Amino acid sequence: MASTARKESKHPGSVGKPGLAAPLVFLLIYVVTLLGGPMVLAFMPGLGKDASTYYTIGFYCSLALLGFFMFRRDLLDDFKEFARHPVKLLIVGVLGFAVIKGTNTLVDFLVQNVGVAQNQKNAEEFLHKTLFAIPIVTLIGPFVEEVGFRHALIGRLKSRVPVAVLSVVSVVGFAVLHMGEPSMQALKPMLNYLVIGLVITVAYLIFKKLSYALSIHVVNNIVGAALVLMQGPPSS
Repeated sequence: MASTARKESKHPGSVGKPGLAAPLVFLLIYVVTLLGGPMVLAFMPGLGKDASTYYTIGFYCSLALLGFFMFRRDLLDDFKEFARHPVKLLIVGVLGFAVIKGTNTLVDFLVQNVGVAQNQKNAEEFLHKTLFAIPIVTLIGPFVEEVGFRHALIGRLKSRVPVAVLSVVSVVGFAVLHMGEPSMQALKPMLNYLVIGLVITVAYLIFKKLSYALSIHVVNNIVGAALVLMQGPPSS
């Protein structure tokens, strides 16, 4: 019994010995559909200007269902934390957001670069197109990304790859996939996403629960979405 407990403690966010196939399959599907879908749509202009909106909704909802199905035992056990320690999760979420905001404010001051990540532009446009964008941006999207970048990548692969390596891949991968088309003109937003990924990853490693990483991500996106909606749609 003690031996089993020691083994499980080595895999934050997972129950029992993690397999290799499930996390790799989920990560592959996530990356291919995230990058490949928009590329395919670009060659199909006849689908209309709302095709990307429908694809985004379908992408995140499908990945959320797939992630929950593939890791349901782990996630159901992990998310009991929301019932056990809701106040602690809220505090961690708010403090994590404060660290992200404070650090990125310093980055914005030090890096005189006005580039904007393509992901940020897409998210702002998406929020003004449909009400379905609000739960996607504030809850479903963070859930999918945390399952991928934290649970599948770190929690389920930690037994095969050093956690330091996985953590770096998680932070950098999170930033790169949020950039769309990285360039020196978008150095500041790249650093901003690196900060977000780093804070969330550190929280995941400290608390060994995906619920705490998700809490920070959700708070961050709720504040961001609220600010975008209050500013109103971009002028044409």
